[in-house]
Amino acid sequence: MSNSYSAVADYGEYREFCDRVNEVFDISSRLPRQVFRRIRTESLFGPYDDVIDPEFWPVIANLAKLHGDDKVFLLVVDPDPREYYLRETGLYPAVSFSLTASEEDYWEAVGFDSVGDVKPSIALSSEVIALTGESGRWGCWAERSPEVAVYRGDLSGIKGNDELAKRFGPFRSVVDSLSIDISRSFRSDSAPGWYSEELTANYDDKNL
Repeated sequence: MSNSYSAVADYGEYREFCDRVNEVFDISSRLPRQVFRRIRTESLFGPYDDVIDPEFWPVIANLAKLHGDDKVFLLVVDPDPREYYLRETGLYPAVSFSLTASEEDYWEAVGFDSVGDVKPSIALSSEVIALTGESGRWGCWAERSPEVAVYRGDLSGIKGNDELAKRFGPFRSVVDSLSIDISRSFRSDSAPGWYSEELTANYDDKNL
């Protein structure tokens, strides 16, 4: 294991890790409800898969750096680790990363060896992931079911970045994401009205 990241094996440390992340997010909540507790900045939506893509790690590290953080905290919020990950690995799906971590380090912590690999991994087992830094001033909440991640904080590093939009993203407002991206997860031309209304109420910048 690289010195650039640390996975949690102790239950007490895991509870402290969850408490830290829960200060930024309401980890009992799910989209379309509000998941951010205290970050009241604009929201940008992107694909869920970005969060488990090793090539996206520099973007995450840059978000942390912009906020003066030296560490990134990644927590699998769902499923409960006791259901699978902990039993099979002896570790909790909670990892802290130094900004010195590389793309290879990130994938070593969250990924798997090859297609068809049955080894437990965060990339394969996670349904909901939360990331933040020591400052608690930025965050990324990603849900597999609607296939989106929502970002808050100083997003100048990704907002309007055409290169990132081509490689990942594109990063959109809640209104654009609903009409272009999220509707696909419902196998329909649009998300249900109740979902769209609540997500817009919670994540449209006009409502800040």
